[in-house]
Amino acid sequence: MAESSAADTVCLVARYHRILCAMRTRFGAVVEGSSDWPSFTWRDAVRTGEKLSRPALSYESACVLYNLAAALSYAGTVQDREEPKGMRAACQAFQHAAGALDALVALVGSASFESEGATLDLHPKALEAWRALMLGQAQQCFYEKAVADKMKDSVTAKIAAQAAASFQLGSAALRHKALRPHLEKWAAALEGQAALFGAWAERHRAAEHEAGYEYGAQVFPEPSLNLP
Repeated sequence: MAESSAADTVCLVARYHRILCAMRTRFGAVVEGSSDWPSFTWRDAVRTGEKLSRPALSYESACVLYNLAAALSYAGTVQDREEPKGMRAACQAFQHAAGALDALVALVGSASFESEGATLDLHPKALEAWRALMLGQAQQCFYEKAVADKMKDSVTAKIAAQAAASFQLGSAALRHKALRPHLEKWAAALEGQAALFGAWAERHRAAEHEAGYEYGAQVFPEPSLNLP
């Protein structure tokens, strides 16, 4: 039931975004920012008591892309990753969410959103963090599949290290001075995920060295393998 509801939500939001794209193609240059055009209102996902309204199709498109990324992320979380089909669906949902955020970053940049006028959830560093989180979760799916399929430790270690790097990138972005007072718990959670997958990466590297009778490297990994 949850999977069906999540998929329906993604389809609905995506359909609305396509309508907005068509409207921007036909009317965007005429009505963009016009006081005669109805305003679109967005409530900040970070500071939930704040909202911002703008009479711009590009602004509404940006907000819808944010919601689309959120819907895709949720769709990824409700998949049964114990099943191959669910694992693939979850990975694709997280990757598509990252793609929606890529499109959002491009739209926000092209529309010249003022940093002081945009809500905090659309801050460039916040978008960087959300994208890193989506890619980290997709990489986590790859890691879980690699473990289930008993892939070589050398390969599994690289997958885990990439997941750790994505989560670390997200944590660093959320510690920007504008975001840290509001999202410190999120930053700490992502840092914990980075540490977890960094540890798994080292575990698989150690197993690889053990199999090759490289006991020195197993116990004392090379500095170049340390995560950033």
